Amino acid sequence: MTYYYGQKTDNHWDSDETYIPPQEPKKIKPKIVKVKIDLADPALMAMCSSTKYFKSCKGLINKINAHFEWEKDVLPIRKYEDHYEEIIKFILDNYTIRDNVMLGSRTAHIIYIMKLSGYNGSFINKQQALYHINIPTNVNIKQYDEWEVLKGKIKTEMDHTGNASGYMVLLCCYHGYPLRIGDIALTNIYKKDNYHHLDLENKTWTISPDKTKNRRYRQFNVSDEFVTKVKECVHKSGWLVCRQNTGTLYKAAVSMNMLQISSFTINEVRNSFETWNYSRNNVSETEKELLSINILGHTASTARAYYTPLIGDLSSAV
Repeated sequence: MTYYYGQKTDNHWDSDETYIPPQEPKKIKPKIVKVKIDLADPALMAMCSSTKYFKSCKGLINKINAHFEWEKDVLPIRKYEDHYEEIIKFILDNYTIRDNVMLGSRTAHIIYIMKLSGYNGSFINKQQALYHINIPTNVNIKQYDEWEVLKGKIKTEMDHTGNASGYMVLLCCYHGYPLRIGDIALTNIYKKDNYHHLDLENKTWTISPDKTKNRRYRQFNVSDEFVTKVKECVHKSGWLVCRQNTGTLYKAAVSMNMLQISSFTINEVRNSFETWNYSRNNVSETEKELLSINILGHTASTARAYYTPLIGDLSSAV
């Protein structure tokens, strides 16, 4: 048998020496990525892991867009590629970035939206480099009361407030459970799927990962006194924070002002409590970290870097 150049190859002959004509190569359809990502597109929001996280991503992108005078609710990929260094500088200048991990977390908000739209270009590929740069952090001084002083103010507000949901938030803070206000608002004494659960029988508070900032499961014990107080004043719906006439959750994110608490913010309470936590000399370091992780929802490394330098000065924080 005569063979012609290029005719016999492993791909064109079978085991019986029967010739198989070469197949036309399949055309690969090019992947098209939008030049601009529409942040107002409901389909994009539906693809996100949660509405809350999508809003967080969108908020960061719109702040960057406003700074550069770009169109609102749009992520212009080419502009983000061309202005990468300026965007990183904007984040460093306008957010409290304590380490490389936090910087990576911020840019991950942008990258997440890009990936949902099929983009996989230079903006994403530069992400790893962020973990090797020096972070020029600015000291952000916050003023707040020492914990025992602030605890007295909380008690005063509890005694005078006429807002039942506000009272419940104050009660949580007073007894040493100053969770983020959203975590308190999404807690029910009856077990509900994907919501936080305050178990009054077993005296445990469980934080579901689905409805919290860092998406981590947490659980901690609560005191007998706290449980007794909750039983006395919790709404019949079981929600710690709700509209008292209907027992329904607030449609928008609830704030301290909405609950008629004006003497301090929840962040001031949390900062004061955490600084007190790390200033204690009569408990182990492990116990301090567990309180920080389980109740406040901090990571041990961030909490230690943020609060332990302030043991001698409880009225300020970096």
